[in-house]
This record gives sequence, structure tokens and C-alpha cells, in this order.
Amino acid sequence: MKKGFPEALVPVDFSETSDRLIEWLPTTKQLGVSKVYLFHVIEEVKFEHPAAGYMIDEHIKQELKEAAEKLGKYKQDLEERKFATVEICDIYAGDPAHLIAKAADQFKVDLIIMGSSGKGWFKELIVGSTTRKVLRLASKPVLIVESNEPMPTKLETILGAIEVRAGEELDLEIGKLVDYMARTALAVEEATNTVPELIFLVINPERQKAGTVDRKMLRRNIAKLLNEKIGMNGFEHEVLFWVGSPVDEIVNAVLAFSADLLILSPHIKGEGKLLHPGSLAKELMKHLSVPILVYK
Repeated sequence: MKKGFPEALVPVDFSETSDRLIEWLPTTKQLGVSKVYLFHVIEEVKFEHPAAGYMIDEHIKQELKEAAEKLGKYKQDLEERKFATVEICDIYAGDPAHLIAKAADQFKVDLIIMGSSGKGWFKELIVGSTTRKVLRLASKPVLIVESNEPMPTKLETILGAIEVRAGEELDLEIGKLVDYMARTALAVEEATNTVPELIFLVINPERQKAGTVDRKMLRRNIAKLLNEKIGMNGFEHEVLFWVGSPVDEIVNAVLAFSADLLILSPHIKGEGKLLHPGSLAKELMKHLSVPILVYK
């Protein structure tokens, strides 16, 4: 099976968040990232009318010049950190979410990596409505990095979270989670010669129906799928069944097991309704500083 995520699109807005993201980015080599596409968007803003003495064309030229210089600096920094390939994408003006999703498809990347806050559109990208657009429009998994906090540099414990409700067909969703956990684990093992621990968190928010979930069957299915994908070669794994609020239980599990990476199912419900991945990530990042990978 495919190991990790060889090519990644990295949107930047030149804020301190972007600077810290670039500094942390070498850690993603453990996820198999070897080729990085640096991507910047000029926001669509309202300019003063030229009659007022403000030259729009000159402003755009200056922005493009500054952006090219900063992207060049990021490229140099990453090349010095031994990334195999770093490419600078063309700079466009427009809606960041649509352009990021389009670029990810255009370059056929395996992953989109974004910081958790910034100074302009980057901030809105994560904490505002644009998050929903990116996670809705992008066909690629998204790794959200809380770069305002100390970040793990070794991915030794990987926690994957999924919600289970009584009577639901789970084979497809369990299969997706196991697939992402396996390709991540294989990449980490290859990059570090260390076998990461895998924690599967299965959440049942329906207390009165918790007992009807066939836990033995789910454990067998996860073990079988892991064995098929990675042969269980020294990969320790644990399957947890916790009852309660998805946000609370995920936070508790990440902290309890000192997880270095959270892999999140996009199909987690809140109080009886689908909780949008952007909203879920936002709530989780109020309490956690680990990278969150939302798969598709």
C-alpha cells in the first residue's frame, strides 16, 4: 500500500504562523512528505479609487514582488532542511479556499498542510467560515497545525478517532480510518526506524445504546484490516470504546495517551447531527496542540 503523503501543498500568508509552520515542516518528513508546493493567495480587497491618488496596479506589483521574495526565502529554508523538492506556485488573487482546493487537485498532492491561525485570510481559513469551504471543496486530506504552541517533533503515538452509533454500517468508515493509520505508520517507521503506537478511539455518544455496539466484531475487523495493510509487523495497537461527547472524548484520549498526531474521521456527529469537520477541528484546537489530520 502507499506509504504516507509524498507531496504536500502548503498555503502561507507570511504571518508569524507561516514562519513557525515552515520551521516545523521538516517533521512532516516522518509522514513521507518529500515534495512541497508553497502556495500564496493575494486577497481580493477593495482599493481606493485611482482618482484619489492610489495606483492599484502599483500596489499589486509591490505585493507580487514582496510575495515572491518571501516565498523564495521559505524555499531556501526548506531546501537547507533537505527537502527533496520545493516548488513555488504561481500567485493568484481570489478566494483562498477555492484556490487552495483547486491547486491541490491541479498538482495532485497527497496532503494540504495549513497553520491554525494567521494575520489575514489564513486566520479566517482556520477559525472562520473558510474552513468549511476548504474541507468541503478539497478532495485531499487536510493537516491542521497549531503552530502557536510547541509542536511534537517525533510522531511516536498516533490516535485515530471515529464515531460509532448502534445499527450503523461501519465497514467503509472503519476501513478508511485503518487505511490512513496504516499509511501514516508505515511512513513513520521508514523515516525514523521506529514503530509508532496506534490508538483507535471508537466513540459512542448514545449512552443508552452503548451496549448494543458489537465491540468484539469491531476489534476483529480493525485487527484484520491492519494485518492486511501492514502485516502487523511490530505495530502495537489498541482499540478503545468510550461513551460521551466526541469533542470531550477525543481531547481526553489525546491527553491521556500523549498522542503526537490525531487522525480524524470527517463523519463525526455532534448532538445527533453531523458535526462539520471544520467546526470539530476548531473545538478540538481550543484544547489541543497536536496536528490534526482530517481525511477524506
